[in-house]
Amino acid sequence: MKVHLHIGVHFTNTTRLLKAVRKNERVYRRHDVIVPPVTAYRAQIDDMVQRLNGQPAAPEDSEAFLETLTAGQTDASGLIMIDERWSGPLEQAFEERMLYASIADRVRRVANVFSGSDVRLSMSIINPATFVGSLLDKGRAAGQANWFTKHVPAHEVSWLPCIDRIQEALPDVPITLWTEEDAPLVWVRILRHLGDLGDDVTMRSPLSAVRSMLSHEGSERLYAYAQKFPPTTTEAFERIALAFLDKYEQVDIVGPAEGIPGWDEDDLEEITAGYDEDIAALSKRDGITVIQPQQVAEDLGLNQ
Repeated sequence: MKVHLHIGVHFTNTTRLLKAVRKNERVYRRHDVIVPPVTAYRAQIDDMVQRLNGQPAAPEDSEAFLETLTAGQTDASGLIMIDERWSGPLEQAFEERMLYASIADRVRRVANVFSGSDVRLSMSIINPATFVGSLLDKGRAAGQANWFTKHVPAHEVSWLPCIDRIQEALPDVPITLWTEEDAPLVWVRILRHLGDLGDDVTMRSPLSAVRSMLSHEGSERLYAYAQKFPPTTTEAFERIALAFLDKYEQVDIVGPAEGIPGWDEDDLEEITAGYDEDIAALSKRDGITVIQPQQVAEDLGLNQ
């Protein structure tokens, strides 16, 4: 059985993803993929991780847990579970002068619960500058974030060490990545990928991620447009998403008004450029799939 674990990270709208997956529960079930409620696995996995103490679960224990999660559905081919807490507490996101230094060990322990299964990981990443700005906006782990921005040079800020550690800890586990910035454009592809579904499978509310980012007017116009001209291909979904985001996206200012302590404008530009380089490098790496938009830009007559 394919066991797909989505591991976060923070500020990448994991709640939105969880809601979309749950909304498509019947679609997944028709293809023998189970989406158990979070209450069916969060505490249970935490308990098993603690009891296993880093060791793989005995086959009979893993099988018994899978049977519980699938409600005994013997023909289930896949299982989708989502919990950003598997990436660790925010307070530990800046240890060892890097992003999420301890995530690999945490995820390895979770994967050990499903020993004998075909475990898959997915993870959404975000521009580190936006990540830190969002964290300071929320007032959480501000001390750790301020230390990080003051002591780690901009050119050292990268997702690569974090992903390196995950691959080293779980060398045989495939990883799927996408960026928070691109998620609305590739939303339907993300939902299909989690269930290993084909491009011909129709997902419910495929434009919901886009609508959540638009002004009220834009959201209403997108709904009306999709009702009149329902997109039937992946390219059509991405073309519509891009057009409406270009015209109606409601951009929130992220970060404290006085800026991010320790990072000036040049630093932010360097971090953003490095982030783009990280994505390009990861997209070429063995064992990793990066879901990226197909560069489609077409005028849909929205200015008329």
